[in-house]
Amino acid sequence: MARVLVREQGAGTRSVPPVAAPESAAWARGLLDGGWAAVFLPGEPARLGRLLLWQPAGATAAEGMAPVDVEAEAAELVLPHGRSVRRHRVEGYALPVALAVAALSGAQPPHPSAAAWRAASRFALRLLADGRLHPAITPAGYDTWQAGPFTAAQRRTLDALAAAFPPHAHCLPEPGRAGPR
Repeated sequence: MARVLVREQGAGTRSVPPVAAPESAAWARGLLDGGWAAVFLPGEPARLGRLLLWQPAGATAAEGMAPVDVEAEAAELVLPHGRSVRRHRVEGYALPVALAVAALSGAQPPHPSAAAWRAASRFALRLLADGRLHPAITPAGYDTWQAGPFTAAQRRTLDALAAAFPPHAHCLPEPGRAGPR
């Protein structure tokens, strides 16, 4: 991750710390490259959402202790079970959005869910670079960033991303439902 240098008249050179600690991003990138799955846990407001990395069968174990800015977390997911699906509690590591984007940007994740979130984060960064994010207010009254308006090409890309998202990338149970869906 690059550092931004800010020069103030007469103050010399100061550097601004990166949004995500490089050591934390490297640790999370190791999980992603080791085959860990990823699912987004929404937050209210949305900026409090986190990307949960969890270890499916066949993925390598986490190396070392989790960095201080990464929390261990458990979540209930709806996962395949034979010819059906079943709710299953998984344990993993919850990454704040800035750390998730930093880790995903340099990862080559083999798990389809993590690869999908990598593509989504890259698309979000392109929208940011294109000036397609603007401030807004959520229905609950929180300040937020909203994407849009989209060009026709951006809309097609967004639709293709959504259609290509594998079930493991969005396998949270529907709120208020007793059975898995």
